[in-house]
Amino acid sequence: MPGRTPTPEFSFEQATSDYLRQVWGVNEYSSLSVERGSIPLGIRLRSPRGRHVRIGCPAGAVKATTGYGFTRILRQTQHLASTLASTGSPDAPRPSPRFRWYDRPLLTMWEHDPEHAVHFMKAAFTSGDADLVLDFLDERTTFAQERRLLGSMPVTMLLQPRLWI
Repeated sequence: MPGRTPTPEFSFEQATSDYLRQVWGVNEYSSLSVERGSIPLGIRLRSPRGRHVRIGCPAGAVKATTGYGFTRILRQTQHLASTLASTGSPDAPRPSPRFRWYDRPLLTMWEHDPEHAVHFMKAAFTSGDADLVLDFLDERTTFAQERRLLGSMPVTMLLQPRLWI
């Protein structure tokens, strides 16, 4: 989140080192550089008129609840290229309003109680099918899949009164 710095309790470098050692058995490595930055999540700028089309983060392709955007940007540009090729005019894909509805309480939780949000995300990934959770976070699920997934997730955590202050 803009304006916030990583807490001393969590080190990305330590998490990377732990992952490489525990998952891949890599004990010795070196980092050439470390990049840090912030992604302006949730900002949707209007597309300019004329021949210019925004893509990626300025077009809202990065999901605010996860910061993930790579495949979403690929799908967005594929859609733009396809409509440009077939109609002569690029048409930006329209996001599903139901995912914005799903995101709102989680974004509120991330803003007001990040520790609670971390617990929620851990619970979400351990509640069932992790691939389904990832598809859901990438907005590639059907309503039936979402119903099944949300039924297995701790959605009551999103209803904490302190989040609505």
